[in-house]
Amino acid sequence: MTISPLVGLADATLPISQPAFSLPLSISILAFGAVALWLQMWVMVKRGKGWGPVSSRLVGLTLFIVAALFISTSGVAHDNTTAVLGFLGTITGFVIGNKNSSTE
Repeated sequence: MTISPLVGLADATLPISQPAFSLPLSISILAFGAVALWLQMWVMVKRGKGWGPVSSRLVGLTLFIVAALFISTSGVAHDNTTAVLGFLGTITGFVIGNKNSSTE
């Protein structure tokens, strides 16, 4: 008697930290971020004012928000994501709060 390798797959359970909807949710967050970045770039090109420090801050903030949402929904345990989200928050604060002395 041979047992098919597919037997018992329906009984497999995901770890508690990774619900069944975490992969589609993570993919949809990445898709939303890609669309948001594309729209930002499209508006910047249509305005024709070039790339400046405000544009960099806007794109950087969008990237950091999408990255934080992706990490939060990726299904990794919260103990492991706390440090990464804190680091992303630090970088975001630096990007937004960094004042260029030549523009003042």
